[in-house]
Amino acid sequence: TSPYKDLKALVAAKGVPIAGATKECGITSATGTKLPLPDKVEWSHGAGEGFTPSHEGPCEVWCDNVR
Repeated sequence: TSPYKDLKALVAAKGVPIAGATKECGITSATGTKLPLPDKVEWSHGAGEGFTPSHEGPCEVWCDNVR
C-alpha cells in the first residue's frame, strides 16, 4: 500500500526535476500558447526503442488537475 493516491502525488512529494525542468511544468512553458489535448498519447524514445531500462514502472498523463 502506498501513501500516495497517484503518481502525480508521489512526484510532487519526492520528484527532483532535471536541469531546466520544474515540478509544475516539466520541460514546457507555463506561459506558452495553449494547445488542444490529443485523443491518444504515445510514449516513445527513438524509432523502435520503446521503453528502456532507464524508464521502468508505471506512467500517467496529466493536464492541470485532470488525469
